[in-house]
Amino acid sequence: MNYSSEQIDKNKAEVLALLGEVKREGMDKLIAYISNSDFFNAPSSIKHHLNCYGGLCQHSLNVYRQFEILLKQYGVSFPRESVILCGLLHDLCKVDLYIAVQKPKKVDGKWINVDTWDYSDSFPAGHSEKSIFRIMQFIKLTKDEILAINSHMGAFDSRVENRDFNTVFDQCAPAVLLHVADFISANILEKDTEEQPSFL
Repeated sequence: MNYSSEQIDKNKAEVLALLGEVKREGMDKLIAYISNSDFFNAPSSIKHHLNCYGGLCQHSLNVYRQFEILLKQYGVSFPRESVILCGLLHDLCKVDLYIAVQKPKKVDGKWINVDTWDYSDSFPAGHSEKSIFRIMQFIKLTKDEILAINSHMGAFDSRVENRDFNTVFDQCAPAVLLHVADFISANILEKDTEEQPSFL
């Protein structure tokens, strides 16, 4: 599956409008960086949730929406700017990471070239950490925003050793809910999209 150019444009407009609500020094430069990247067209993953054109932006919107719902449901206070930044930019590390390629695959006993994704990580600085670094090149983040983004994958982040999530989650309830929002989005809302992409 791929999102239509109309849906990609609609998602882009929504993301830019939301980011435009954040009034921090340097925000205009962060928005320009995102606008000039592949954020709106990139997949969200290589093989799993939303591995299609426009997937990263759609996943980011899904997480933002789920995060809002969960914060309200559990009565957890978090500034609106923080909700927008954490929800939409938790996976900014995936910008300019994925490459559309064709690879051989055996189908019905015959080898054919199929559309798929590969990646080239020119800045291998981790997952969540890279998102934080990219954001903070342009704007300041609060302690709770850093904790939430840095913990959004929880113990499912295989690149993390000896991180004390219990302490983080005890100190920062929004970190718990961003993790849950990401998990719900990737594993429930986006589960039926796990197929090889058909490129535009």
